[in-house]
Amino acid sequence: MKPIVIFVLIAIVFIVVALAWFLRKGENNKMIITLNIIEAKKIDTGWSVIAELTFKNEGDAVFELDRPTAGDGGELINDVFDIRSGSERIAYTGMIKKRVAPSQEDFIKVASGATVQNKIQLAGYYAFPASGGTFSATFESFNYFSKDAVTMRSNTVSFELSDTSR
Repeated sequence: MKPIVIFVLIAIVFIVVALAWFLRKGENNKMIITLNIIEAKKIDTGWSVIAELTFKNEGDAVFELDRPTAGDGGELINDVFDIRSGSERIAYTGMIKKRVAPSQEDFIKVASGATVQNKIQLAGYYAFPASGGTFSATFESFNYFSKDAVTMRSNTVSFELSDTSR
C-alpha cells in the first residue's frame, strides 16, 4: 500500500473513534427541560404569571445544574426566558448579577432519571403590560460554570393575560 493510503485510513479510523466518543459524551448530559405556565391571572398589584420549570436528566450520568440559571428557590439573577407578545420581546426588569466562580454547593446534582422542578413568579422579573395580551415563553440559557456546559432550551408555551385570566 502507498503511504498516503495508509495515512488516510489511519485518519479515518481516528475521526470515527473521536466522533463516537463525542456522540457518547453527549448522551451523558441529556437534560430535557419542560416549561408550563401554571398561573396567569390579574391580581391587585398587576399580574401573576407563575412558570413551572422541570429539568429531567435522561442521560446516563449525574448532571450538574447551575442553581441560579435554573431559577432555584424561585429566584432569577439573569434574563433566561424569551417572553414575547407577537414579535415584541417583553423586557426583563429583574436583577442581572455578576458572579464569582461557584463552589460545588452552587450546583444541583441531578442523578440519571431524576427530575428537578422550580416555580418562578415571572411577573416579578418581566414587564408584562397592564393591558395584558397573548404571550409566548421559552426558557433558554447556557448552563454556566458547570462541567455540563451546554445550552438548555425548553418547549415554547403560550398564555393569555386578561381581566378574566385564571
